[in-house]
Amino acid sequence: MNTDKNISPAQMVDSFLRRVGLGVAVVALAYGTSALELVLPPNMADYADMARFGLSILVIILVFPPFVKFTLARRRGVCKGADTDSYMAEMFKQAAHHAFTATFVALILIEGAIKMLEPKLPAVFFIDLALFISLSSFAISFYRLTTADDTEQDEWEDAGDE
Repeated sequence: MNTDKNISPAQMVDSFLRRVGLGVAVVALAYGTSALELVLPPNMADYADMARFGLSILVIILVFPPFVKFTLARRRGVCKGADTDSYMAEMFKQAAHHAFTATFVALILIEGAIKMLEPKLPAVFFIDLALFISLSSFAISFYRLTTADDTEQDEWEDAGDE
């Protein structure tokens, strides 16, 4: 098991990006909860508000410590250049491209739904919904891209054992 002193710069970058991806998923849930809060009855909306507050604290707990650690490592020169060449950084970029596409499509669909249905919901609902879709698509895409690689690597290693 690696201790903090034995972790390589590449491992630090990968760990940081995984935490950021998880943090993005939690932020997406917070925006989804915020949108849901506007359509729930008032007594249920209070629970959704508490859940959103809890999710906000969870994001800080998940992302802030690795962010500080990563920033300090970059300042000391330990991680310079490692993040741009990282496989995980490339998966992060690909997930961002997928999220942009999903967001664009979602915005077009939301616009069409608003014009057709003329809902009585406030604009903030649709903004929260769009942010939920955008961040969720990023998190799901990042998770799928990184776990697909882990599965392929495991299959490759298992084939080499035979």
